[in-house]
Amino acid sequence: MRAVLTEELAFGRGMIVLSEAPGLRHTIRRAVSRGELRLLLPGVYVATDRQPDALLRARAMMRVDPGAVITGAAAARLHGWQGVADPAVCDVATSFRGRSPDYRFSRRRIPVEQVVSRDGVRFASMALTALHLARQLGGGPLDEALRSGVRLADLWEALEQCPGSPGNSRVRQLLADSRDEPWSEAERAAHRALRAARVRGWVANQPLLLAGRRRYLDLAFPQQRVAVEIDGRGFHCTWDQRVADMARDRELAAAGWRVLRFPAALVFAEPDRFVREVMAAVSWGAHDVPRAAA
Repeated sequence: MRAVLTEELAFGRGMIVLSEAPGLRHTIRRAVSRGELRLLLPGVYVATDRQPDALLRARAMMRVDPGAVITGAAAARLHGWQGVADPAVCDVATSFRGRSPDYRFSRRRIPVEQVVSRDGVRFASMALTALHLARQLGGGPLDEALRSGVRLADLWEALEQCPGSPGNSRVRQLLADSRDEPWSEAERAAHRALRAARVRGWVANQPLLLAGRRRYLDLAFPQQRVAVEIDGRGFHCTWDQRVADMARDRELAAAGWRVLRFPAALVFAEPDRFVREVMAAVSWGAHDVPRAAA
């Protein structure tokens, strides 16, 4: 590739916008014919040896339609969500009528209250992004949003501002299932099991000051000082994390708490057993036992 194009790509942070470099029109055309550049969107070119990421696709889209809004997994990447890979196709709400294998265009309207603008790129709010992803992925994106500081009320507001969207009925069900604000699918299953058994007296994500630091308990029965922790393989499987968990358990014990740890697999596969063991532990030595409602 000619040095002038390499410099232009570096200047454009991975893309060349023809309207900003009209003198390179013929040079760009020859680079395309040699397989060095390809057309990403009308008037926007990228190198063929680099797969464009969500940010590059989003920036290119803003050149074509400044009023467009990036949605879905690409928006999640722009929010910096962990565990979300760059999608092969970037979802966009736009009035643009063209076609591109790198994009999936829709003409849906995104409420202005649900649009974030950062560094010239417009993308769906974290709450709306969670709803979009939950339609295909279930409750995980909602849990990620809640862990990131989004309020449950924000999720409901985003849903109400987008009536008639495909999958809203499923999302509504998931939000109803999130009323105790779980931070993982396993916690969601634990909450569901306790509610189904009509167990009372528990609090989700209970903040607690231990050894001068704020900690959060997955589930807590504050009156009986029983902490319930749900351990997923993805987060609790390393030795360092196990050591940290044991240290925290000792801090809880020193503060007068009894700690129960359950593998996420048990909560998913045997919710009735999970409830029985929790109830037995909470009942042990308690003066005021939480009971299933009559």
